[in-house]
Amino acid sequence: MFNACLQNCDFPPAWKEAEVIGIHKPGKPRDLPASYRPISALSGLAKLFERVLKTHLSDHLLGKGLIIDEQYGFRPAHSCPQQVLRLVEYVTEGFKNKHKTVDVFFDVAKAFDRRAIDKLGQWFRLWRIEVNPEKSAAIQFKYSKRRNKFVVDYDTPNLKMLNARIPWQQSYKYLGVTLDRNLLFRDHIVRVKKTALFYRARLGAMLGRKSKLSRRNKRTIYKMCIRTVMTYASPVFVHAAPKTLYKLRIIQNKFCRSATDAHWCVLNSVLHRDLELPTISKYKKDASKRFLTTNRRLLPILSVGLEPSTQLIDGPLEVRTDVALGSAAQIEGGVVGEQRQPDA
Repeated sequence: MFNACLQNCDFPPAWKEAEVIGIHKPGKPRDLPASYRPISALSGLAKLFERVLKTHLSDHLLGKGLIIDEQYGFRPAHSCPQQVLRLVEYVTEGFKNKHKTVDVFFDVAKAFDRRAIDKLGQWFRLWRIEVNPEKSAAIQFKYSKRRNKFVVDYDTPNLKMLNARIPWQQSYKYLGVTLDRNLLFRDHIVRVKKTALFYRARLGAMLGRKSKLSRRNKRTIYKMCIRTVMTYASPVFVHAAPKTLYKLRIIQNKFCRSATDAHWCVLNSVLHRDLELPTISKYKKDASKRFLTTNRRLLPILSVGLEPSTQLIDGPLEVRTDVALGSAAQIEGGVVGEQRQPDA
């Protein structure tokens, strides 16, 4: 049946019918339809046919080399942390060279340079792609040991896309990682800590001192529900300041003491040994080593140092900039621009 559908280029209308369930978006008014995220429940046959169709399309696109290497989403052996690490490496390289790096986040793409933005806007109009100004933001990455209350330098121009102003921000949540202009990851750790404490409170009855669960089951629940939140994309922020990362160590130390019902005088190292649980620092370092080992084939793509005039978009519109680019941050098409930072 599936082969007949493929040969005749037919998708049965009955398979297109779906039961739509609206999931409310946090912080949005409940009386507006746009405040709900539609989830479509298709029939089982439709899902099976989509899986077969996806396999055929993936084999064709990957076999012909029609998907750029910088596309990390929805591809085997690729993940979002790889893209975030690639962006962080590029910004860090700018810090070493005393450069200011500007990253512009759109709801559908990233871009910088006035001419590049104009051409990207033309491409959006051509393909009828709308940019959501509420989800767009720009960050000027600039290394500084001192905290600066200004979001950008005084001489930084305003950016617009399709007559919508792109606001400058101190930080931005990108693919699950909160990036700040100095790459200190303080905002990310604060957000992750808040989320981990929320789950820990919800699971307190099962992980607490009075729980009847075994230590093994408590450890399993903690590793699946709490530690995964704290260590997501850990290779990206593993080199953050120890004082910043210590906030996550406190959460695991409290779990170990609560799960074992230990006295306050028992050392944390003993609790970790009894639970057969590595410390957060050791786990993140081991995870980073595994990440780099398993993605050794992608290291040339992740690393910086590409040739100037990197292509902006791999599609119907070819846009190139005159800015010397180290690596283009294009999970869905886009570019990171760089400015020379004047010597003090």
